[in-house]
Amino acid sequence: MNKKLFGCATGVAILTVGALCVPASADDKSPDLNLANGGLTPAPVVHTQNEPAAAEATATTTPTGTNAVAGEGDGPNARGTTPTDGGSAVDCQCGGTWNAGDRVEALVDNPQGGDMLTGDQGTVICGPDPATFPGFILIEWDDYTTGHDGNGFCLCPAGSATPGAGWYVLCEEIGPADGGGGVDCVCDAQYNEGDRVRATVDNPSGQADVFAGDEGTVICGANGTPPILIEWDGLASGHDGNGFCRCPGDVVAADGAGWYVDCTEIEAATGGGVLCTCDPPGYEEGDRVAAAIDNPGGTPDILAGDLGTIICGRFFAPDLLLVEFDDFTTGHDGFGACDCPADGVAASGQGWYVFCDEIEAAADVLCTCDPPGYFEGDRVAAAIDNPGGTPDILEGDQGTVICGRFFAPDLLLVEFDDFTTGHDGFGACDCPADGVAAAGQGWYVFCDEIELATGCVGDVDGDGDVDFVDLLLVLANFGCGG
Repeated sequence: MNKKLFGCATGVAILTVGALCVPASADDKSPDLNLANGGLTPAPVVHTQNEPAAAEATATTTPTGTNAVAGEGDGPNARGTTPTDGGSAVDCQCGGTWNAGDRVEALVDNPQGGDMLTGDQGTVICGPDPATFPGFILIEWDDYTTGHDGNGFCLCPAGSATPGAGWYVLCEEIGPADGGGGVDCVCDAQYNEGDRVRATVDNPSGQADVFAGDEGTVICGANGTPPILIEWDGLASGHDGNGFCRCPGDVVAADGAGWYVDCTEIEAATGGGVLCTCDPPGYEEGDRVAAAIDNPGGTPDILAGDLGTIICGRFFAPDLLLVEFDDFTTGHDGFGACDCPADGVAASGQGWYVFCDEIEAAADVLCTCDPPGYFEGDRVAAAIDNPGGTPDILEGDQGTVICGRFFAPDLLLVEFDDFTTGHDGFGACDCPADGVAAAGQGWYVFCDEIELATGCVGDVDGDGDVDFVDLLLVLANFGCGG
């Protein structure tokens, strides 16, 4: 016999037997979990918040401890331990699918007459006695004030909702929040399953093989300490999560790669994005850039082409970036004014705020010709006839750097102007790996066979034009020796 607990007229309970609805007698009135005291008399004993009985009723224990391995310790990271819910499992309802603290969302509008709509979210609190109320579960709904605290019917586990936020619904009326991918029961719901993160400290939560900067993938949140499971790249000394995942609850890490950490020990791997500045095109923390003009930001000590690294942006000035310039010593560290990311700081004396249009991306060809080094896109000229053995390139012929090669650190692929007897690089580029020359124009040359081009022939001042100013400069030096 199923008992319909909701939707009955005031003072009338309905017993549903097969397809028949029969008015119940006053002595057989069905309790309504969403009414104070279930609409029954006498009322259940109500304890005040500070009385021992109430404290015991609302207390739940969750797995705690360290990331012990090989069965050491009692925390969620105790490798090989049998998962336990510590009293938090709602194992008397909904087939044991849920645990106290799980995040769920409504799958229908107005479940059991409540004011929730499809997609509204809440937190699992408990299940009532299945013998009396089969198929029901108490949810504490976000931003909900017209409910109750559970009305004293919690059985598995004992507990209560925030007064006014609780509402009992049927098991089939809820599902995992965010489709099961939201890790919203921990870390202020800032991560989702699959998010890429990096360690902000060495040995987070005692894992000796993970260091600051190491990256991994968010797997789930747990009801214990530490609360968030990360599958760390290259880690083999961890576990698979040991069955403690709660949000979402049906996931595991690759065996040996999992490790629970504290929320303060990780950050988003893409969190270096300087998203508040220069968008488009936008830069990210750590990007290599070059000054596009002389004296960016007013400093006389940085010239066009000088290189540096993006440190941060500033909210109040969305066209400013802090750059840590190489071999620059007359600057500052940023004065603690970084906003995105907020903890950005340049090496003392090397920082300088510049405008977005005063810099440009520098694509390093770091695996080749270092020093002096070249960058993808650099304009170069042949320093000798027949570089790389081709008879069709002569000293002074110009081209554009495409890439370098790891196995031959003194080779560069150059796309030469007006050159047609070469190739496209044969797909052998390493740095950057996607480098390709125009068909027929590419040729691998040695570092000492090229030099940086000075621009147009006759462009003495390097402004890209040959004009009267260049002529004046030549005349001014006319007759100079050596």
